[in-house]
Amino acid sequence: MQDGIYRMIRHPRYLSAGVGVVANALFINYAGLYILILLLVPPGHMMLVFEEREVPRLIPHWRKTRWE
Repeated sequence: MQDGIYRMIRHPRYLSAGVGVVANALFINYAGLYILILLLVPPGHMMLVFEEREVPRLIPHWRKTRWE
């Protein structure tokens, strides 16, 4: 898939889920959620690194992107 959002970023669902979890943690303000986020971020990032090594993972590389 190289069209739409997938042209800019390879894992938009992971990014949106991560932002949603952080937003919920900030809204609920429960220490257990902050600990859970801290525990899940490193393995999640390692999973993304192993899945895709050549495509921008979560944050697009704006300078390398060509708009056509």
